Amino acid sequence: MLIGGGAHANTIGGTTTADCNVISGNTNQGIIVTGTNTDANIAQGNYIGLMASGAAGLAYPLEGIVINGGAKSNLIGGCVGTACNVISGNNQGVHIADPGSNGNVVQGNCFGLSADGSMAIPDAFNGG
Repeated sequence: MLIGGGAHANTIGGTTTADCNVISGNTNQGIIVTGTNTDANIAQGNYIGLMASGAAGLAYPLEGIVINGGAKSNLIGGCVGTACNVISGNNQGVHIADPGSNGNVVQGNCFGLSADGSMAIPDAFNGG
């Protein structure tokens, strides 16, 4: 899933069960937020790298979420429990890179566990 080219104020997922997206099993990254003027986007309440059951991984060979290319002020997760993304079983959970990619917030997410928190489904390298 790509958010770029100056995209502003988009939401992937949300804070209700019905809003949850299963973003898994692709050949590259799950969510890419990239480019200057790409800002104020939100990803919350999603399973990233898990099967729809939330109990097993179906991950990417790369990152679950990437923010780069100068994207700024984007939110991954949030401060309420229902905003939590479950980011597990990827090569790397979240990767933020490049000059100008600042003011991004990764908050209140669950890394390396099943959706119910009962078992480990670690990322291959880094959670965040």
